[in-house]
Parts: sequence; structure tokens; C-alpha cells
Amino acid sequence: MRAAFSVIDVTGDAAGKQPGEQPGEQPGEQPGEQPGEQPGEQPGEQPGEQPGEQPGEQPGEPTPWATGLIVSAMAATVVGVALLSLSQDLASNGAWLVVLANLLVAVGLAPSIWLGRATPIWRWVAYGTAAGILLTWLVLLLSLLG
Repeated sequence: MRAAFSVIDVTGDAAGKQPGEQPGEQPGEQPGEQPGEQPGEQPGEQPGEQPGEQPGEQPGEPTPWATGLIVSAMAATVVGVALLSLSQDLASNGAWLVVLANLLVAVGLAPSIWLGRATPIWRWVAYGTAAGILLTWLVLLLSLLG
């Protein structure tokens, strides 16, 4: 009967490695692979993750397009109405004040929109907010024509 143990040297690596194996390598690993990495995996991929899959997204979970687009439309409507009413109230004080106010609102919301676009549920609100800002600017530019 053979003993199922190995001798540990001072560095903490198991003795009895095959010739050519580097210290810290597991038997059967390819040189340059990270420990625990499966052959063929890209560095930085999580085990079991499909290539091209978004981090944090569960595999096979469908995107709720109908609900998401409704939420985006509602967010765009709220932002659009708020910016249009702000612009109409400030229009009596000058066009430059309207432009400045709209730019300040857009710059103030930009970091939240940028961070929200990566969160599965809040991305729809972020898309709607960005669309509401852009549509309001389009409406304001068209109102200058007529």
C-alpha cells in the first residue's frame, strides 16, 4: 500500500514535481495559465461565463424589451416636460439663459446617466433620460425656426 501524502518544502510547494514544472504550477497546467483557469478561457473571464456575455447578466435571461421601452418612454416624458417648462419660464429673461440652464441640467445628469446605463434595470431610466434631453433640445431648436 502506498502513502497518499507529499512532502512540503520550505517554500510551501509540494515536493515530487515532474521535471520542468515551475514552482506553484499544478500538474497538467500549461505554462503561463493562471491557477484554476480552464484551457481555452480568456484571461479575466469568470468560470462558466459565455464569451461576449455582459458581466452580472444571468445566462439565458431574456431582455424585457416591452417593459423597458415603456419605462424609457415615461422617463423621457418626465424629463422632456420638466426641461420644456424650465425653458419656457426662462425664455422671458433671454435665450442665453435657456441655453445655459439646459446645458447645466444635461451636464448635471450626465454622470448618473453614464453610471445607470450599466445597471440592468436602471439602464432603461438612463436611456429615457438621455432621450428626453435630446428630444427637448430638438424641440427647442425647432421652436426657434417658427
